[in-house]
Amino acid sequence: MILPRQIIYHTQRLITPLVITRNSAHLSSHRPAPEKKHYRLWSIPGMLVLKKDILAKQHLIYVHPGLNAGIDERRTIYALCDGIMIITEEEFDPDWDFPLVDTVYTTKDGDRQPPTHMRYIHVIPKRRVSEHKLVDVV
Repeated sequence: MILPRQIIYHTQRLITPLVITRNSAHLSSHRPAPEKKHYRLWSIPGMLVLKKDILAKQHLIYVHPGLNAGIDERRTIYALCDGIMIITEEEFDPDWDFPLVDTVYTTKDGDRQPPTHMRYIHVIPKRRVSEHKLVDVV
């Protein structure tokens, strides 16, 4: 006999329970919807990235490009030079002339309500070996 709300666990995966409910005509089973990912990092912070490497993809603006990082129209953040990727949280001062910022942070009424702090992805360029310091002129 099946109870109205009985939870049956699969033997292989105990993480997601299978929920069985009894409706008037039939039995239906469903799993809880997985949690949506809003953005995904493609590179690990502290990792060496190359020019034009994808750093993050996102549906909305959750992470902003910082030093030596760029963003395209599909909200993909990429590296503008070779270096090490880091993520910081800083005070947000939007550039309202940039069209993507204007469309994301302007409400339907025309009010501009940006958040106070945002996450930024930076690419710190690695030091070149060929740089020399002039010590003395002959």
